[in-house]
Amino acid sequence: MSLQIRPTAVVKSESSNPIRKEEAESEPQPSANRAKTKLSISLSSALSIAVVLVITVVMIMRFLMTRACEETDDAYVTGHPHQISARIDNVVESVLVDDNDHVEQGQLLIKLDRHDYALEVARAKAKLDMAIREATSSKTEISYAHSSADAERSQAAGSIDASYAAIAHQRSNLSDAIDQVSVAKSELAEAEAKLTRAQLDCKRYTILEERGVVSTQQKEHAVSDFEVCKSARDALEKAVQQSITRCEVIKSAVAEARARLKESFGQDEKARSLKLLTQVKEDRYTITQAAVAEAESEFDSARLKLAYCNIYAPVSGRVGKRTVEVGHRIEPGQQLMHIVEDYVWVVANFKETQVRRMSAGQIATIKIDSLPDKELTGVVDSFSPGSGASFALLPPDNAIGNFTKIVQRVPVKIRLDRTSLDALKACLPVGLSATVKVDTEHRVTESQLLQLREMDSPQKKIWDGDGKGF
Repeated sequence: MSLQIRPTAVVKSESSNPIRKEEAESEPQPSANRAKTKLSISLSSALSIAVVLVITVVMIMRFLMTRACEETDDAYVTGHPHQISARIDNVVESVLVDDNDHVEQGQLLIKLDRHDYALEVARAKAKLDMAIREATSSKTEISYAHSSADAERSQAAGSIDASYAAIAHQRSNLSDAIDQVSVAKSELAEAEAKLTRAQLDCKRYTILEERGVVSTQQKEHAVSDFEVCKSARDALEKAVQQSITRCEVIKSAVAEARARLKESFGQDEKARSLKLLTQVKEDRYTITQAAVAEAESEFDSARLKLAYCNIYAPVSGRVGKRTVEVGHRIEPGQQLMHIVEDYVWVVANFKETQVRRMSAGQIATIKIDSLPDKELTGVVDSFSPGSGASFALLPPDNAIGNFTKIVQRVPVKIRLDRTSLDALKACLPVGLSATVKVDTEHRVTESQLLQLREMDSPQKKIWDGDGKGF
């Protein structure tokens, strides 16, 4: 604070007029004039002392205030500018916002031509349906092949067991039949021996009867024995022949059982072949499942591209630097517009000698150059991890050449008070210059600072891109 002291006007002396001077010398001055002069001198001295005291008090207060505060005019308003760009190559169908418009998170900004991508979605859907049908058919074939192979194998196993049982049974029968043939042949040999003896007895008794040695009855008895032996021999011959025939029949049955066993083994091999065919069908089903997964991926990709035809606002804020117009052919990643978030803050570049008494949570006062009659309040949030020169394109290297010490500046983030920010939100575009004064002796609590950070930095939802929203 500076005070301007105006010089007092000098009163023109009456001594400049010689006539009046002579009159004054000739006439005596009254005592009242002398008293008045003394009073004027006393008032002037008192006024001078008062001015000196005021100046001293002002200087002391200014010194105390400047000692407790750090101030810089190297500050500016900043925020999060989000670049809006397309993710596909397409033609702009409509633009729904203009420069400086305020948009909400999730609001539709730009519409692109959807026809080509809608056809791609339909084509991918048809391909997916075909792949699903092929997979379903392959799965049905696998189920049928499994059941057929299991049935064939079960039937073959049953036939094999039955054939083995039949062969064993017929072999047992054949053994019995062979034994019967042997018995029948031995009995036939015995019968033939008896027949031979009876024949000889018959001839002998016939001769003896002719000679009269024996009676006719004895001869007839010998002839009867011969006939009985002959009948027994014939019966045994038939029995032997029947036993032999039965053996042949049993041998045929054994051969037939072996043939059925061989056929059963063939059926088992067929069942094994069906099992291998089932494995082939399972491999084919795996391929169809891979085709279904590929078709699903293509379908999802086509749906995503179709969803990308609508470009939404990722955050709430104001639109700026819009360069897109209806009918433009845009490329992926091409800049279309910017959205600056509603929440802004101030970055103040304090000298390194000023930040030694500064810390997070201290209260700051901000004046925006474009709003000289407005004063905002804020809180020191954090300090940059490096000076401004450290992040320059060509950072200084003091290890080479001649060294000239330069006071560095450290960017300090100042969070604005929510009330002040809401009142002047539309009047605080990023980039405005500001003057920041930080009170190093007054601060908010840690919980208040955390609460302020949570209020000013809400969790943002991300657009999923498939038309379902945030």
